[in-house]
Amino acid sequence: MEHSKKFVLLPEKRLQNFVSEQLSELDEKMQSILRNKNMNDSEKVTLYLQILRKYVNFPFPKEINEDMQEPQKEFENSNAEDLKSVIPNEDSKEALGFIKQETSAENIEQVEKSAPKKYKTIIKKIILFIQKHREEIYWTPDKELIMDGKIIRNTNVVHLITHLVRDRKIKPFRFESFDEFLKRKKIPSNFVKNKYLKTKTLYAKPLSWVSEFWVLWRKSQNWLNCATRLLKL
Repeated sequence: MEHSKKFVLLPEKRLQNFVSEQLSELDEKMQSILRNKNMNDSEKVTLYLQILRKYVNFPFPKEINEDMQEPQKEFENSNAEDLKSVIPNEDSKEALGFIKQETSAENIEQVEKSAPKKYKTIIKKIILFIQKHREEIYWTPDKELIMDGKIIRNTNVVHLITHLVRDRKIKPFRFESFDEFLKRKKIPSNFVKNKYLKTKTLYAKPLSWVSEFWVLWRKSQNWLNCATRLLKL
């Protein structure tokens, strides 16, 4: 009996309070990292992942785990603004990959829910298109755009995607970069519903019009008369 497992019964309310306290602490730490202006993006990603790992027991390769031990201790004992010199940069791309994998389903659902109901079907198609290129373009849990491994601050992926389908002249912040990437990846033209983003096609007059013009000119020698008759054809 001395080696048997022992269990302790806790009131449900007490357990809920414990979970709530843990989540509040996690949220506070995450926000302090994201708002820190003295750290670059790769440093924030690395530290963000360290804190996430602490709460969800997310596994790391051994070599990455060893490199992260020292920054984690520093974070626990000092202000986040003083960490710039101790956070390693070399694992930032791998860390971004882990964050994508961990938050993808939740983030996609959030983006879809944030979009106007009228455009949900086409927006789902746009999101699926973006997912095909997720190694080059994605977004953070705060919906900030990630392109080529760099977080583009103050962007909002919901606004960027929605602008593709709503008739709006004013473009969201950094929409040009987002639009250029999609065009480079050859996004289907029928995904873009915003009339202000559609390219107007100019059609050349057939060469037969040129011949017809000179025939009329020889007969009347009058430019206005020729032009009027051609427009009626």
